[in-house]
Amino acid sequence: EILERVTFNGHSLKYFKSMEMSKDTDMLKKIQLSQMKFVVMEADANDKKHPFHIIVTTDHRIFTFGVQDEETAKTWTTTLSEAINTFMTQKGTGMEEEEGGHMAHPDKQGFLLKLGHGFRADWKQR
Repeated sequence: EILERVTFNGHSLKYFKSMEMSKDTDMLKKIQLSQMKFVVMEADANDKKHPFHIIVTTDHRIFTFGVQDEETAKTWTTTLSEAINTFMTQKGTGMEEEEGGHMAHPDKQGFLLKLGHGFRADWKQR
């Protein structure tokens, strides 16, 4: 994958099949920060198109992204490494973001009666 198709928002790394990156339907994979273990940069003189590789390691998979210049590779590697280190430092302190984000503990829960379009149906407990 080329890095122009990748975004990182501080919580997850997403890569896309198209350059537009406008729709989640175009997203190929989302790697949560909590899944990332470490990031390294490698140079590959045999790869003429993307000679610098950014390697993101998780527990179950290794992702490799290629870029054309060393400065871009260093920037991405530093940014991701700092985010992983910050997350690992906060882990266990109660400061890390919980799975499900702000919806992990909803304000309301119970039963609802679904109404609309001339029918009524009971919903399961949410």
